[in-house]
Amino acid sequence: MLHRRQDDIRLLKLEVAEAQRRVLVTGKLRGIIPGLDLDMASLQKQLLETRRSADELALQLESPDNKTRSPPCLVYYCVDVKNYLYVYLYHYLVFFLVVLFSFLLIVFFCISRYVLYNRM
Repeated sequence: MLHRRQDDIRLLKLEVAEAQRRVLVTGKLRGIIPGLDLDMASLQKQLLETRRSADELALQLESPDNKTRSPPCLVYYCVDVKNYLYVYLYHYLVFFLVVLFSFLLIVFFCISRYVLYNRM
């Protein structure tokens, strides 16, 4: 019975210590919160301005009257060149793998012939 009471007292002391820690943290944060509110307001304002700017730039990009954007043929040409390079690299990779496989097959054949010839 005494051990149970001691455990209860120890548990209550831990809870009191946790409550005191929370009070200290809350007291420290109380001074910081107004500054955080101001930071949050300025960041929200910056976000709104950035979204407006992004919307304006998107409209300018999509506008057919915009003379500063690059012609679409250049974009398609770049995509075609990129696809061509991928196909080119793919063919060289396949060629390399075929040559490597052939070489390994020849080496294996030569080794097997050498082993069979020396066993006789």
